[in-house]
Amino acid sequence: ASITAPSFKRSSKTFGFVLWPAANIKGGADVNLQDELGARTPLMFAAGHNTNPKVLELLLKEGAVIDAAETVGGRTPLMLAAAYNENPAVITLLLEQGADGSLRSRAGKTAYAYARGNRFIQNSPVLGALRKAQFKA
Repeated sequence: ASITAPSFKRSSKTFGFVLWPAANIKGGADVNLQDELGARTPLMFAAGHNTNPKVLELLLKEGAVIDAAETVGGRTPLMLAAAYNENPAVITLLLEQGADGSLRSRAGKTAYAYARGNRFIQNSPVLGALRKAQFKA
């Protein structure tokens, strides 16, 4: 399909993260296509900024790689959700779907370390789940 990851990013700002996956996956869009810098996939954009877990469910169902890492910073979808997402349910979904909380970014940080700076999840049980997940064997 002619859909690109940059168009996903643009559409997410305009329409929220609901329309791009629903419309373009049916059209054959690659759910693991990276943006123009080769850094982020649609799942990474959605994990960081989409508060609707159903969008992530759709991307994962269609084969999005749950632990793919940015080429630049090495952050995974779980790290991006932990750092930026306002909805703890998005982080919970990623953990339930098998995201590895023990992975480290190029900065040496786990998802838990990123989550400690996210004011939206400070009083959520998901913070404890991320703390445990960083010690996954």
